[in-house]
Formats: sequence, structure tokens, C-alpha cells
Amino acid sequence: MNDRSHRELALATQDLERLLVPRQNLGDAEGMTALYEADAVLVDDDGRRVVGKDAIRDFFTDLILI
Repeated sequence: MNDRSHRELALATQDLERLLVPRQNLGDAEGMTALYEADAVLVDDDGRRVVGKDAIRDFFTDLILI
């Protein structure tokens, strides 16, 4: 996964966890964000809605820093 231009994409909802976890373990917030469409909505564990790719990137960046 060193060549980030050839990342596997999530084609179905069930692909997300399988693809997110390794990217999170690598600290790859950009790779995690790449799995989402520009207008995507992510709902976190607390029920907070994170709307749009920029907000999702910020969410994942903060998540990796924890």
C-alpha cells in the first residue's frame, strides 16, 4: 500500500471496515477519506453527523491523532 495512487476502493458498504482499518493503522487519513464521495455523510459512535469529504478528512485526521 505504499503507492497510494492505486488504493483499492470500497464498492459496497461492507467493504468500508475491511479497507478503513489497515489505512487507520498506517495513519493514512487521506486513504481513509478516499473511500468517501464528496457529499458523503459519516455518523460517528456518538451519533454526530460528519458531512462532506473535507469534514470527514478532519474527522479521520483527529481520530488518528488520538
